[in-house]
Amino acid sequence: MGSLLIRILGWASVAVACVHAARMWTIDRRLQRYRAPESKRSQFALVPLRWRRDLYSGTGPAMVDQVWRAWRQVMAFGIVGAVLLALAR
Repeated sequence: MGSLLIRILGWASVAVACVHAARMWTIDRRLQRYRAPESKRSQFALVPLRWRRDLYSGTGPAMVDQVWRAWRQVMAFGIVGAVLLALAR
């Protein structure tokens, strides 16, 4: 019974990580509307490197904080889920 509970919690954690990944993707898509006009196109090529406050104007800098928070949640829930699923074996 304990192993089943750990497995359920592991898969739930992985599912939460997927939800935060989808949230991160939608925030990133909205964030691209606020690119600063003086920014070069090449600065947005690599996804994690384009999440800098100085590359955006308007409400963009606040959204950068949201996307980094979502990234941390994806990593945290993904790692917890992987550990729990490994323990459930």
